[in-house]
Amino acid sequence: LDFKQLPIYLVPGNHDILHKDLYIQTNIILTEELLTIKHFSFCHDYQKIQSEKKETDFIFSGHLHPSISLQGIHKKRLQLPCFYFTGKNCILPAFSHFTGISSIYPKTGDKVFAILSSSNSKKENISIIRLQ
Repeated sequence: LDFKQLPIYLVPGNHDILHKDLYIQTNIILTEELLTIKHFSFCHDYQKIQSEKKETDFIFSGHLHPSISLQGIHKKRLQLPCFYFTGKNCILPAFSHFTGISSIYPKTGDKVFAILSSSNSKKENISIIRLQ
């Protein structure tokens, strides 16, 4: 790893299938279902730990693989992975082509940041755009 002085924590989820020894060998710190650092909590599925969180916590989670649908002309449609922010949660997108995505329907006040990616023969370009 390039950042040996930076501690890296992993809150395991259903796609983390590697043997624990591999994480230990690479200095990745495995946590339990919930990692709390000051007023921020990190978990795989926020719905499972909803009752455990303190009222002041902001939860970062995954599991749902949020995506947003953009409607274009002539019934063209794009389904893009996104970061989905509500008042107390941030649901992270899937960072793999092997996992599915799930459509979200933001409410007033929620914020959505879609991820656009394009690649050419030299490099991959990634853009994040705010939609709401």
